[in-house]
Amino acid sequence: MGILDLFGSKLTPAKFATLMTDAARRLGITETIRYDADAFSLAIGADTSRVLNLHNAYNEYCRAGNDERAGVIAAYAAAFVPRSMPATFAAARQALLPILRNRATPDLLRLTQACTNDVGHDAQATLPFSEDAVLMLAYDTEHAVQPITASMLKGWGVSIEECLAVALDNLRERTVSRFDEVVPGVFVSAWNDSYDTSRLLFPDIVHQLNLGADPVMMIPTRGRMIATSGVNLAGMLAMTELAQRYVDEEGRQISALMYRFHKGRAVQHIPEEPVAARLKALQLQSLASDYGGQKQLLDRFHERKGIDIYVASCQLMQAADGSVVTMSVWTEGVATLLPKTSMVVLNRVVADGEPVEPIAVAWDELMNKTGSLKLLDASYPPRYRTIGFPPGAVLDTLVLIAL
Repeated sequence: MGILDLFGSKLTPAKFATLMTDAARRLGITETIRYDADAFSLAIGADTSRVLNLHNAYNEYCRAGNDERAGVIAAYAAAFVPRSMPATFAAARQALLPILRNRATPDLLRLTQACTNDVGHDAQATLPFSEDAVLMLAYDTEHAVQPITASMLKGWGVSIEECLAVALDNLRERTVSRFDEVVPGVFVSAWNDSYDTSRLLFPDIVHQLNLGADPVMMIPTRGRMIATSGVNLAGMLAMTELAQRYVDEEGRQISALMYRFHKGRAVQHIPEEPVAARLKALQLQSLASDYGGQKQLLDRFHERKGIDIYVASCQLMQAADGSVVTMSVWTEGVATLLPKTSMVVLNRVVADGEPVEPIAVAWDELMNKTGSLKLLDASYPPRYRTIGFPPGAVLDTLVLIAL
């Protein structure tokens, strides 16, 4: 990344892992800590049941100034220290807060653990929020932010809805409108307390910006909420450009959707052109990123379990009309897990010694006319198991897409 460490050389991921391990030792962690270079993570304990992904910490460290880096290390190293949760809901309620996360997050956490061990995963408690985001809960103290799991709620004897009501009250107490106008008519949240995006749950906060009756918002990353007017074309275009910039610079993507308020809650807003095309490109980029993280973990899980199956990539490409589309590849004779993409390229095996030209078909065309795809499970983003490569007679009936 071109970032220099204190010694003037490039800070490699391995060096960063060493810094994190040293910080953990200073906190008194004596358990085994194993660095996994492929996953860029640290596994703690003999059973490797605790896994700390280093991607976000590394990116934040690289962006920080020299005088801020020690604080980044200390903040993330705190996750090494096991924290006991309060035994009762009454004892925990004052530190509960709502968090919005990318919809892929719960499944990626489950897969991360499955890559190293077969210990039962304690799933995070979640509620649906939007097409690409989920609502979760956190227990927030000065030492660490811990997600609330389903087993914690069961132990407390409360529902996630009861916890959410308390968490919203807690966040409301620390919330007053705090936005900066970064370009005319476009505002970016300025709380900088890790809960900026959670304020999307409070419609009145945005309405205080006097954007008119139709404010629209985006929550591209964990620390950014952007707002403008739904009738401000230039503002919405600027908002999508800002969202793209924040994703590229900060990572930790949450949602690539645009939102509006309906009956007091945030719902998806589908803008008109030319905003729609730019937003669609950002959404497909986000989806491809989610699939990339999923593929990496699935490959490691299959390797650990000895499962012979190919996990196809979700690739971005430009269509003939200039729009961005997604593409995956399925080769005849290869058991494959396909991401749900705009089109699928079918690689047929050679016939009579002559190579066969690959063909491309739309996803719905392949799904509806061949019966060759089966949804793997309820994970997000969805993967489909190939059942059998379509025979030539079936392929001849498909409407093809020019490559």
